[in-house]
Amino acid sequence: MTQSDSGPPSGVLQQGGDDAGRQWMSVPQVLALAIQHMEGKRLPEAEKLCRQVIEARPKNPEAQNLLGVILHQKGQTREGIRALQKAIRLNSSNPNFFSNLGEMQRLTGQLREAIISLRRALALNPNY
Repeated sequence: MTQSDSGPPSGVLQQGGDDAGRQWMSVPQVLALAIQHMEGKRLPEAEKLCRQVIEARPKNPEAQNLLGVILHQKGQTREGIRALQKAIRLNSSNPNFFSNLGEMQRLTGQLREAIISLRRALALNPNY
């Protein structure tokens, strides 16, 4: 039985459009590729990959966090804030999520909220 016959293996996503071009990638691999696209300023491609992970694994906080950062870089900071808030609802112990949220809140004039978020990041990791 081939992978396409049995469906996706656990924890992976399908990349590529046609049957011949399909490639199975793990969620961390897809997110790593999204980061590469983001760093290369290929933001639409990065966003698409994040949204694919979120569609397949809606409870993945890393994908929500990365989507938030990408949306901010695209000039959609308010939408980025919403994605980061989802990431925090899924995992409230990651200081990176709070730091990213705090910075975006600061940039949108939500100073009190930013202070709260940044203090939470420091409470989770005093060396942050």
